[in-house]
Amino acid sequence: MFGSNWRKAKARLAKHELNISRQRKEFHHQTAATIVKQYDKVVVEDLKPAGMAQGGLLGKQINDAGWTGFINILEQKAKKVGGEVVRVDPAYTSQLCSGCGSFVMKKLRDRVHKCKCGLTKDRDLNASKNILERGLGLAQPCGSYEPKKAASSNRRSRGPGREEVRPQPRAVVKNIAKKPSSKVGRSQTVSQSAF
Repeated sequence: MFGSNWRKAKARLAKHELNISRQRKEFHHQTAATIVKQYDKVVVEDLKPAGMAQGGLLGKQINDAGWTGFINILEQKAKKVGGEVVRVDPAYTSQLCSGCGSFVMKKLRDRVHKCKCGLTKDRDLNASKNILERGLGLAQPCGSYEPKKAASSNRRSRGPGREEVRPQPRAVVKNIAKKPSSKVGRSQTVSQSAF
């Protein structure tokens, strides 16, 4: 049915994909080892890449990145040296202001966080600060956010009988205290969004 050239091309492609897979895994191991050597506690978002890859234009890139494999490697290496990897709920991390805790609605294309309190910073840096606060236990868990119906004047329809809802935070974290490290010389913490 297929010629020998097709079989050779298939074998070459399989070898190439295996090489890429091994390079990615080696990079994950090296990066995880570097992070674990520098930090006692690592805080990451508990993302669901399989669900994220199903919809949207970035599905292939999300799968290629190997996020789940990297976090698993990071957890194994941290466990070996007595470190800790904390997974936090990713809900609203980029929508909440890390300065005052207020909810600031943004679309994915909005790359700068601007709050009424005057805080202006990159969206990813704001999110990483929120992730770090949750990981250190300084912020309320995501389950404490309750959706609130939009005002009737700016209500947007999302289909028959459905309207837009916006979550409102119950608690505000204003001051972030650094948690002391159990090991000498390693008192910093890192969040996944900071990479």
